[in-house]
Amino acid sequence: LMHDDIVDQSDTRRGRPAAHLIFGIPETLLAADYLLAKAALMSLSYKNLDIMTVMVELLRELSLGELAELKARRQVDLTVSEYLDIIYRKTAVLLEAVGKTAALAAESGPKESTALGQYGRLMGLAFQIVDDVLDYQANSGALGKPVGQDLAEGRITLPFILARDNLPAESKARLLAIAAQNDLNKDLFEEASILVEKGAGIELSLAKATSLANEAIAALEVLPHTTQRDLLTELAIFTVRRDR
Repeated sequence: LMHDDIVDQSDTRRGRPAAHLIFGIPETLLAADYLLAKAALMSLSYKNLDIMTVMVELLRELSLGELAELKARRQVDLTVSEYLDIIYRKTAVLLEAVGKTAALAAESGPKESTALGQYGRLMGLAFQIVDDVLDYQANSGALGKPVGQDLAEGRITLPFILARDNLPAESKARLLAIAAQNDLNKDLFEEASILVEKGAGIELSLAKATSLANEAIAALEVLPHTTQRDLLTELAIFTVRRDR
C-alpha cells in the first residue's frame, strides 16, 4: 500500500495522510521494501517451499498489476476482462495468497488451501469493485479519499465500463469525452457520475460484486462448519454492503 500510494500519487490512505507525505518518498520506499523483505523472511521460518513460492509469485503479480494499471490509464475502451485482470493482480492476488499460505502454515491439505485461495481471490475482486463503486457515490469523509479520484487520475473501472456499454450513443460519447480529459473538475465529475448512474454502472457493478462474494462463500463449503468459517462468511457479506 505504501508503494501503491507513491505510484498513484495519492495524498491520503483511508482518510489519513499517506506515508510518503509524512516521511518522504525515499524513506517510505525503503520502509516498504523492508516490510516486504520481513514478510519473506517470516515465510522462510516455516521451511515450506509452497509458502515461499506463493510469496514470490505474489510480489511478481502485484508488480505486474501496478504496471498494467499504469498502462491502462485513460484507456476508455478497456474491457471487463482487462479490468478484472488488473484488479486481480493489484488487489485480489494479495487475499488469495493470504488464504493459501494460512492453510499451508496450518498444515492443511491441498483441498483446504485451494478453497481458501479461491475465497481470497473472489473476496478481493468483490472488495475492489465495491471500492470502485464508492469512488462514484460516497462522500469524501466516509471514503477517506477524494471522491472521483479514480476517474480524475485516468483509472477506468467497472462502473464506467458497464455504463459505457449500456448508454445510448450520444451519452456514451459524452462520457468518453469527459474521461479523456486530463483536468477533471467537480462539475465534470458530477456529470460523469450522472451518466454512470444512467447507464446502470453502479447497479450492475454491485450485482457483480455480490455474485463474487456469494461465490467466495460457496468456496468455503469444503471446510468444516466452524465459528471461523461463519466469520469469513460474514466478512464476505460485509464487503459488498459497506459504505466506506
